[in-house]
Amino acid sequence: MFLLYKIPKEKLEKIFFWLVVLILATGIVVRVAVYLQNRNLFIDEANLARNIYERSYGGFFKPLTYEQFAPPLWLCIEKLLGALFGYSEYVLRIYPLLAGIGTLFLLTMILKRLTSYSALWYPLGMLAVAFIFIRYSSELKQYSSDAFIALLLIFLALKIDPEKTKTRDFLLIWIFTGSIAILMSMPAVFVLPAVSLYYGVMSLQQKKYAVLLPIGISSCIWIVVFGSYYFTSLKPQIGLKYLQSFHEDYFLYLIPKTKIELIHNWEVFREKLCEVAGYDYYTLKFNIVLMVIAVVRFTRKHPAAGLLVITPIIFVLVAAGMHLFTLIPRVSLFMMPLLLILIGYGFEGLMCIRFWWAQALLLIFGLHFIKNHNVLKFIYTPFAPKEQLTDGLAYLKGHHITGDELYVNIAAVPAFKYYTQMHPQKRQWEQLKDAHFVHWSQYYGELSNKINDTATHDTAAFIYTSVMSDDLKLKKQELGMGLKLVDSFERYDISAFAYLYIKRPKPAH
Repeated sequence: MFLLYKIPKEKLEKIFFWLVVLILATGIVVRVAVYLQNRNLFIDEANLARNIYERSYGGFFKPLTYEQFAPPLWLCIEKLLGALFGYSEYVLRIYPLLAGIGTLFLLTMILKRLTSYSALWYPLGMLAVAFIFIRYSSELKQYSSDAFIALLLIFLALKIDPEKTKTRDFLLIWIFTGSIAILMSMPAVFVLPAVSLYYGVMSLQQKKYAVLLPIGISSCIWIVVFGSYYFTSLKPQIGLKYLQSFHEDYFLYLIPKTKIELIHNWEVFREKLCEVAGYDYYTLKFNIVLMVIAVVRFTRKHPAAGLLVITPIIFVLVAAGMHLFTLIPRVSLFMMPLLLILIGYGFEGLMCIRFWWAQALLLIFGLHFIKNHNVLKFIYTPFAPKEQLTDGLAYLKGHHITGDELYVNIAAVPAFKYYTQMHPQKRQWEQLKDAHFVHWSQYYGELSNKINDTATHDTAAFIYTSVMSDDLKLKKQELGMGLKLVDSFERYDISAFAYLYIKRPKPAH
């Protein structure tokens, strides 16, 4: 039987080094492949693109419109890229892609400082093929950047030694880095206190108190920067009733008083771990054990580093309990790599036991993990888009529909405006740009009769995205009251629907 403990340690580490290289390459290839598929912007991306296109750089420091939220400097980067290279999908998504790839390397470098190649391949493999990270590495949202910034702050804290850095340089580095991080990524406010704790505990352990002053000054400046950002942009939005209602299921009970509340808290937290590490029952239990091992090892061997990794997670959970931060997976994406750091550190502890059963666990769970994360298909199979409006627009253009004949459902309006008013190739949809927009509350039976009675044209076209099948069926029934369906384009897999109607003949008197 092949046993890893029979291989010399140096050679074994080299084998795992090349495994890490393979995992990194796989993660990069999958992310680039999905990015190159260039799927349409969906409603949230399009609404964010509208903010980026319509506002000045200074406008990003105020609450956004169209029910969108994003940090100001992140928006400034997107605005600059769009102004320089055009507001295409490729341009708007390049920064999320680079942040997603950068996250892979940062996790590798952090784990290399805390573990060895023989342990870090396992959590890195999870990050490389986790669906949620692949998705947000090719989507116009700030979530992949949030993960990148969180890991960058942790890496810099581990790397920058105050004993080997001039006090002035140390102070300037952290004032600048922390302030920029807050304006680049809202979750940075959960990581920066952990940075302060890390340096504080290190200085107390080593009885070298000189670092307390510069890190204290940096912390005060971070508070001022965040306070300004909070009162000018975040506070007006956090308390909105619709937002609180939408995220209600992703808040926690700060002090659970019943079994139901305790279960709720666990299920919300468990989802974060499952999103990045898989939903398989045994893999989940194994990873939880590794996290427990990590906490124990950090407490005994490196409590300062433990605070650096664990404190942001605790702060996030407390904020969720106070209804100040949602744990919906995409918003709390930055927390998932921190869980992977715990898993990797715990895995390192397990691999220190040089018994055959430990190596067997490594192989079993590693292979089991790979079997249950088949994302390599995205290299040759299109990533399922949330909505693909341009397919419907192409259908309508092919039938020579004009904007005066077209009625756009309100859910499709953001993407419609993006492709007809902002996109570098907007001229191809010139004939459709002056369409009518149909509000949520519009009764389609009344609209169809109005078109039949008053419209100067005999043809009417309707386009939808992101609509439920029952709702779509009802709308078609209502439109049939005054119009006759003659042709249609229906693609449920890409959420694009377009319909051609003609007026019904009026009854003879």
